[in-house]
Amino acid sequence: MYQRIVLFMAAALLIAGSLAAGERNVILRVQSVPNAWAENGLEEALRARMTRDPNLRVIAIAPDDPAYPAFPGTSLDLDSLTNWGMEIGGRYLLSLEVDRQRIERRKSFHMPLIFHKWETLGVIEGEYRLIDLRRGRLLSADRFVTQLSAKRVFQATMDDDRNDPDIHLRPDEKMLLFSKLYDECARQLLDELSPVMGGH
Repeated sequence: MYQRIVLFMAAALLIAGSLAAGERNVILRVQSVPNAWAENGLEEALRARMTRDPNLRVIAIAPDDPAYPAFPGTSLDLDSLTNWGMEIGGRYLLSLEVDRQRIERRKSFHMPLIFHKWETLGVIEGEYRLIDLRRGRLLSADRFVTQLSAKRVFQATMDDDRNDPDIHLRPDEKMLLFSKLYDECARQLLDELSPVMGGH
């Protein structure tokens, strides 16, 4: 009798553990405009960071992946997104739409009659939605902007040359810039969203 009770308790603990683990399943979907300088690496950067948390199981779904149901026609319909995510089997849905990726030259500092600073930056912009699928509730939604400086140059006020060769990027430097930019964007997003999902 005692052995049966022990076995029953062990089985109950295993079931409870698997249910708890299932509560942190996160469906990750990233839709992005093309990038002329690099592969769109935000999804990869997010997945790499999320999988460092042993309590998270990431289900990454590429847009139009035939292995999964078709994504709803709009990312604004909470019921459609909830039904889609529940069909796949997640607890949370993190959906991102990247609508701008660019390289900018910007005058970021100016001291009149003395000097100013031009710099080249990578910029990524978009919006995210984080949904608790079990409760059918939108936990967080907002636009995000991440920018990262690649090169900067100080010029005398009289020069004022935004085409200064010292702030131009070679193709390999552009690729490196966006790789770092994707990782920084992933870090910022997860710093904000992990606590909402019960992370650390």
